Amino acid sequence: MTIAQNLTSLKFTGADVAKGIGQGLNETSAQVVGALYRAGYTASQAAQAVKAWSNAGLNEIVGGLQQVGVTVDQIVGAAKDAFGNSPAVVYNALTAIGQGGPAALDSIANFFNPGTYYISNKENRWNFPMYFDVTNASQIPDTPVIRYTWNGGHNQQWYVLPTDGGDAEIVSRNSGQCLSVFGNSTSAGMRLVQYPGFGGVDQQWYYTGGSGNLAGTTGKLWSRSSAMVADVAGASADAGATIDQWPSNGGSNQYFTFANAIG
Repeated sequence: MTIAQNLTSLKFTGADVAKGIGQGLNETSAQVVGALYRAGYTASQAAQAVKAWSNAGLNEIVGGLQQVGVTVDQIVGAAKDAFGNSPAVVYNALTAIGQGGPAALDSIANFFNPGTYYISNKENRWNFPMYFDVTNASQIPDTPVIRYTWNGGHNQQWYVLPTDGGDAEIVSRNSGQCLSVFGNSTSAGMRLVQYPGFGGVDQQWYYTGGSGNLAGTTGKLWSRSSAMVADVAGASADAGATIDQWPSNGGSNQYFTFANAIG
């Protein structure tokens, strides 16, 4: 029987068991959460006990649970129960331990229900929408985001993950990477790309069209980093036009509509 199991059998609280292991064996919070899980605690119980004992951070808890083979679904549930963090914070923690991507986004969706959307603009000569699109459905970081005719691909579908600060990360369903300003630039005209989530301000966007269920809303996407907005470069009417950042000017090429994704 392990120390954790012995202490638990003596009716110590989870936080006390965590304290006993951590201080008695001089173990880190990540090691303690793993020990509690192996002793029979659920992932959520282990996370809450270690947080109560050491005020450990989310990344430590997530890393410790991963090391003992806890599934991504269980990690997401434990993070939500123990910390109450926003979807973006939990997703960034998963990305930091190499667990970001489409499967993690599916888990986030199960627990937080952020919704998957098409993001479109009608700045074209035929007045039908074209959509935010990761070029060639690439999964390579820094691939440009363009606007393109609808094709049903996951590279045109985006999760909107609220942050703790009132903004949101906009994450490609195809790659699990975030809509970002290339190089964290604050220059007008800099292209938007996809890049793995790390919590940077160039990956945080404020949407003027509303919050909650965004389907059917239209507004601007303001970059927290540059205080500029997402923009169809040069007000182009062409498929394949670059999406960049540009000072807000009221042009229709700076307004985007969200619609529920299909499939």
